[in-house]
Amino acid sequence: METITRGKSRKAPLVLIHDGGGTTASYHALINLEHDIYGIENPLFHASKPWKGGIPAMARAYSALVELELGQTSVLLGGWSFGGLVALEMVDILQIEYGIDVQGVLLLDSVCPTSWKFSAARNDYHVLSTAYAACLSSKLLVMNMMKQSTLMAEQWQAPQWQSTMSDHREHNCCCAGSPLPSEGKGMSPRRGPLVVLVRCLNRLNPGDKAIARVDISRDCETLGWEHARPGLVSRTVECNANHFNLFTKDFVHETTEKIREALVAMESDFAGFA
Repeated sequence: METITRGKSRKAPLVLIHDGGGTTASYHALINLEHDIYGIENPLFHASKPWKGGIPAMARAYSALVELELGQTSVLLGGWSFGGLVALEMVDILQIEYGIDVQGVLLLDSVCPTSWKFSAARNDYHVLSTAYAACLSSKLLVMNMMKQSTLMAEQWQAPQWQSTMSDHREHNCCCAGSPLPSEGKGMSPRRGPLVVLVRCLNRLNPGDKAIARVDISRDCETLGWEHARPGLVSRTVECNANHFNLFTKDFVHETTEKIREALVAMESDFAGFA
């Protein structure tokens, strides 16, 4: 686990899980957040090996690392894209097995994988953040990690809890895919922490007829989550970026502000719910 920034307050630390490429490089661009921010990279990145056990195994390893390194009584979790899925999986492990309160989960343009699992959308492996463009060998490792992350995401099932203050309003959700088989009318899932989604408004290539996988649910307010797990995402904060440029110099100031807005919402909800 690495320290990304040190905050000036005693607020719960924010632990950000690596993106699908396996690194936390993009998080270092974030500006002046009050929280201590830590990042967890994929320890198998340089070995380019897949995780046995997929996202659940990854979440278990990262949860143990959080308990070992921080020893906090409460934390905030989050991640960009694939990292958001792992963060969701970590919630139960931290709260039930380690007794660590998760005050909230920050999804940074994390698309619900069921929305593109059976779609014809093209892959996004060739569209990499500029943070990875400096070294060809690193880019190849990132592309391999993205392929592995895609496979893990397709095999993963989101948790069954609802966000603590979900208002059950009708979301604008016109995404592809079908609800997971475990769902059904009358289901009453248990409560979980507030989940706030920072959703990018722009597509990667607006004029391209071939829709990228990360954009298959772009017009859905919850990026497909409301369709597959109603109530999981409670709030959506919109950002004028696309999936791969939200941490670049042109957008990182706005991205930071949207993250700050999401963190305030999570803290307020946790204080009222506790």
